[in-house]
This record gives sequence, structure tokens and C-alpha cells, in this order.
Amino acid sequence: MSRVDVSKWTSAAAALIAAAFIYYAWRTPALAMFGWAESLGLGGAVAALRLRAAAIVLPDVVLYSVPDALWQYAFAFVVFRLSLPARGLERALWWAIPIAIGVGLELQQLARLIEGTFDPMDLTLGILAIAIASGVARRDLRVKESST
Repeated sequence: MSRVDVSKWTSAAAALIAAAFIYYAWRTPALAMFGWAESLGLGGAVAALRLRAAAIVLPDVVLYSVPDALWQYAFAFVVFRLSLPARGLERALWWAIPIAIGVGLELQQLARLIEGTFDPMDLTLGILAIAIASGVARRDLRVKESST
């Protein structure tokens, strides 16, 4: 794996870490992920993080919409990169998965098919995140195809 590949995969990991950081530092501890941290023995670390972060006020878009966009970027990036060897319809079907999940979840909230609050900013940033991941993967695909 080249150095460029490692940095791209690192961007997906960093997006997930940043989203988790925002959730653990500022979001309500009633979320299921706080129980996961507790069961892993990380409750004290999360409490310390929340204590230090308490003095920092984030804009709502960063608190609520950015973490969603970050996980959507990471998920889309992984699916897009892993599906690069596929061709044609198979690749298109793989690429449809992050779009269906990321955009679909938000639209299902709008239609009240699932629990949650529809937010146009979540939808916008999610689409942007998927588009960025798609752009990175398409660039990698062009490089792959030009080298064969």
C-alpha cells in the first residue's frame, strides 16, 4: 500500500474518530455509545473528556450535523475504495449502498418511517460527504485504470 493510500485510509479513520470525539464530548450521555464506552472500561476517560469540553460551546451544525457527515464520509470512502476492483453494474450497486443508507436514513426521518428528526443540514452535509468520498475514489479509479 502506498503512502498516499495510507493517508486516504487515515482520513476515513480520522473522520470516525472526530465524530466520536464530538459525540462523547458534547452530546447527551443517554446515547447508546456511552454504554459501549462504559462496557469497555472507558467511562472515566469519557467523563474526563466531557469535563474538559464543558467550557467549549459548539455551533449546532458542528454538534449535530458534522458528526453525521463524518461517519457518512468514512463509510462511503471504505465502500467506494473496496469496490474499485468491481466493474460496471456491480460497482454501481456497491456505490449505491452509502447513498441509500446516508441519504435514505435522513429521508426516512422526514417521512416519519424511522425515529429521528429530519434536518436539511444533515442531508446537505451527508450528500457533500458522500460526494467528497466519491471524488477521492473516482480519482483513484482513474489512476488504477490508467496504470493497467
